[in-house]
Amino acid sequence: MNEYNYKKIMRQFYTYVAELVSTMPRVLEEMKSQEDYLIGFDISEVERHNLVFDWYIFDYKSKVLSKTLLEYLLEKVKLDEDLKSIYSRFKEGVFSIFEVKALRRGKEMVACDLATGKEYVIKDTTLTRQVSKGQCGFLRVLPFEDYYILTGSGYFFPEEATHFIKLFFIDVKKEKIPFKLTPLTICKIFFANRKPEALPTIERFKLFCQEAGLKEDYIKEIIERMRKEALNKGDPQEIVKELIAKIKPYPGLNIEEITRAFIDVWNGFIAQQGGDIEKGPIETALMYASMAYIQSKINPKRFKDEKRASQRAEKLLEEWLKTPRQELDGKTPEEVILEERQRLGNPEKRISFRINIATLMPGEEVIQKAKEAFDRGRQLLLENKPKEAIEAYKEYISLYSQNHVVWHNMGIAYLLLQDRINAEKCFKKALEIKPDYELAKRNLELLYKARKI
Repeated sequence: MNEYNYKKIMRQFYTYVAELVSTMPRVLEEMKSQEDYLIGFDISEVERHNLVFDWYIFDYKSKVLSKTLLEYLLEKVKLDEDLKSIYSRFKEGVFSIFEVKALRRGKEMVACDLATGKEYVIKDTTLTRQVSKGQCGFLRVLPFEDYYILTGSGYFFPEEATHFIKLFFIDVKKEKIPFKLTPLTICKIFFANRKPEALPTIERFKLFCQEAGLKEDYIKEIIERMRKEALNKGDPQEIVKELIAKIKPYPGLNIEEITRAFIDVWNGFIAQQGGDIEKGPIETALMYASMAYIQSKINPKRFKDEKRASQRAEKLLEEWLKTPRQELDGKTPEEVILEERQRLGNPEKRISFRINIATLMPGEEVIQKAKEAFDRGRQLLLENKPKEAIEAYKEYISLYSQNHVVWHNMGIAYLLLQDRINAEKCFKKALEIKPDYELAKRNLELLYKARKI
């Protein structure tokens, strides 16, 4: 079989699938409902449809069919043995983020799946003319004879983003986190008009504040006060308490999301204390990568005071800067930053980001709203209405998630509903917040004993 006749095979494959789907109005309706989730993104209707269609064929188990379209086609359509064998192997396809490791333009490339480290030899006449060695992007790879092919659309990041994609992606492999892509994932990354996570730190903070009903002038004033306090080694507590007290509660309000954005902005200002020389894009990206790493490693509640937490953070930062990273071609973040500074004509050799670790508390209005949710949950529990109690406790957690009693009580509510899995999760969360909480310990032990009976 000629290595490039896969195009003819794929055209035939998509014709079979399209004809099959056209006879199933319920599946078409289901696909349309999935497409509706993508309305509002900056993506054409055709591209939106193609994304969902591709996902339905290979990944999504349709609720109507209880299987993917590919699996349904293999069961229902009469195919000759050669075609059936080719299509069956498509079930082994991979939709992931790949790095181009080697390239023969217009012919083939070697791409590495960053989630698993596996490399694929891919025959392709189109995309290989458009990408460069070292670029990363989302691709669907299908097995075909003794090589692989591409199908659907490919979405590639700029070349300069490769180091940072690999730097963040390493956690997927290290922690063995399941990695699954959906059309929504793609749209959030490539087609979002105002996706908070994709915005610069200050812009993300502004967006959250606007959603919380704060006025533009007040937001600017708060940011300026944060900058002055951070540069003068001040304390963020008073500013954040005032900020949160002014927030107007609304459905979907997530106080922790706002406080995380606040801390990101605060740490960004603190990092500027090393001098007035403007940082390059690589140094800036690595600075925020280091902040994210440190925040994931340090829980201020586990330290006797914030000073000790900050000292530990600074030690972690020093280690992080001096540790070679495979994602940076074996260099340390420190070496990469100094190389960029040299290119930009920045003579500064010292790398120092000051870090302030603080526990931010909610404002008075939020505390009052949380108290009402807590009291309501407790009363509903006393009235033996566990389902309603859980909803009240979830409302409390959306405002403030660090109350061990709330997690424990929600665990009791789940037990009353015979939901032992969620009960266990709640008791464990209570103990994560307060390791010596006897009630949660006792109930968790009882839960384990009940399993053995």
